[in-house]
Amino acid sequence: MFSLLDLYGKPVPAYTKRCSQLRTYRSAAAEGWGLTKFMTRKELDRCRYLKGDCFSVRCVVTVVKAASTPKQFVIVPPSDLRRDLECLLSSGEGADVTFEVSGELFKAHRNVLAARSSVFRAQLFGSMKEKTAECVPISDMEAQVFRALLHFMYTDSLPAVGAGEEIPMAQHLLQAIAITRRSGDRNIPGLNVVASHGSEGYYSACSAQGHGTNAEHHKLAQVKMSPAAVCGGSTSSIVSDTATGWHVLKIECYSALKGVGVGKFIKSSSFDAGGHSWYIKYYPDGYDQEYKDSIAFYLCADNYPDIEVRARFKISLLDPNSTTDSDYVTDQYEVAQTFKCSQSWGYEEYFEKEKFEKTKYLKDDCFIIRCEVIVIKDVSATATEQFIVMPPSGLHKDLGRLLSSGEGADVTFEVSDGLFKAHRNILASRSSVFRAELFGSMKDKTMERVVISDMEARVFEALLHFVYTDSLPAFGKEEQAVMAQNLFVAADRYDLKRLKLICEDRLCHNIDRSTVMATLTLAEQHGCQGLKEACVMFLVTPGILKEMMGTDEYDHLMKNCPSLVDELVVELAPKRIRLWGERQN
Repeated sequence: MFSLLDLYGKPVPAYTKRCSQLRTYRSAAAEGWGLTKFMTRKELDRCRYLKGDCFSVRCVVTVVKAASTPKQFVIVPPSDLRRDLECLLSSGEGADVTFEVSGELFKAHRNVLAARSSVFRAQLFGSMKEKTAECVPISDMEAQVFRALLHFMYTDSLPAVGAGEEIPMAQHLLQAIAITRRSGDRNIPGLNVVASHGSEGYYSACSAQGHGTNAEHHKLAQVKMSPAAVCGGSTSSIVSDTATGWHVLKIECYSALKGVGVGKFIKSSSFDAGGHSWYIKYYPDGYDQEYKDSIAFYLCADNYPDIEVRARFKISLLDPNSTTDSDYVTDQYEVAQTFKCSQSWGYEEYFEKEKFEKTKYLKDDCFIIRCEVIVIKDVSATATEQFIVMPPSGLHKDLGRLLSSGEGADVTFEVSDGLFKAHRNILASRSSVFRAELFGSMKDKTMERVVISDMEARVFEALLHFVYTDSLPAFGKEEQAVMAQNLFVAADRYDLKRLKLICEDRLCHNIDRSTVMATLTLAEQHGCQGLKEACVMFLVTPGILKEMMGTDEYDHLMKNCPSLVDELVVELAPKRIRLWGERQN
């Protein structure tokens, strides 16, 4: 950027011009880049900035260094919502209704059943007779079928059964669904599909006539049309054993990376998927001259020369507000490619730059993609056909609606100026602290209202949202860091390990001058090594620590955590020496 300076040495806005395109400079070349029409000679002669036959110009140079993928300090585990609810069902803790089925008793929880089925909602919270009954008899169902039905209600999956029992179990579950349908239920489509899928999936072990009759009786056209029922015909499918992995890549300084040159790429850090190493190539100025107006992404295998890998992959743009998949996903996901050492496959026309720069996915000069890789291992043939599409799990949505409706709530939390209705059994299933408070010997066991005085209402509301849905609500950009800090403390208090890791990961990506000292103190107090390492890596940046030493936050750290300051100095010394050595080279 070139600026004409006034007599006080300040840039003149009218004569400040930026070279927005990135240029490549070679040390041995005499060529240069610049502005051929910065200002006319006539303008310069007449302006007041020419004094004593002299004028001053300032040149600001921004050097783009090698791009790299930020180090991952925290690994967030997958959702444990199903596991927690399965434990709640098996333990029977907090159960408030019992079902008698074929001589066996099954303890359950009214609110969970009502959240998952409109028939159970009518039976347990409506005007039907079972509303106040502690024991509900069911005479037209086998005990093992009802056990599987309950398992699905709590986990959104069917339990494993022994060899040879798959078909009878699936058929019995279809009958159970028919019973609920006759009662007017429309809210368990997932179980309908799971049961149909199980019955059709093991079709070869039963007769076509019996299976067709079952499908006809329960109006399941997909199962009824099984190809095995076609006279003289048969079908088979080729299936493969696969392993899946994914990598999230954040492209920062999008505009600064433009101009590296057509056909030139920036390499991500390596990641593992399916037992193999991979990296992503990002072409900000196009894969070649034909596609110079589009950004491109390629997936590359980072293996030994004698190793070949068959894999499918897709690249998704992530929504910058929620970091969830957007509607923009590559359309060649089902095509498997063979990857050799350093060989890559990808999308030379992933997104036209002009259109991309107008989308919501480019925010604050950054955007995020996720590359999902499915490595194909053993391939085999099997005589089966899938006619039924499995819907995604609706467990978290059902529990989210239960929370928002407050139906069947048996405890109220008073937090700051807000009141929040909740369900003891769900809270206890997700948190050992809530379990001790609501079902243990602590004083809140029989209280209908629990007062929490040392937490903000919005923080507790977000905490409840996570307990019921295993996800966080959307926050504005300006409050993400603060909410992550507050939720981090709340998660530690209520022993919500996954939420704590999610908040720790978000804090790692929101470290700046205004938050680093508070975040470092938080990491020390709660024993979070990953978060602590992220803070140290930020402080090792030249000039940052020196700047921080003159702040109240640093004085607070010195006063409350003197050992941490000593440890920080010891940690930073080798890192700064190493950084200095890298610069000399």
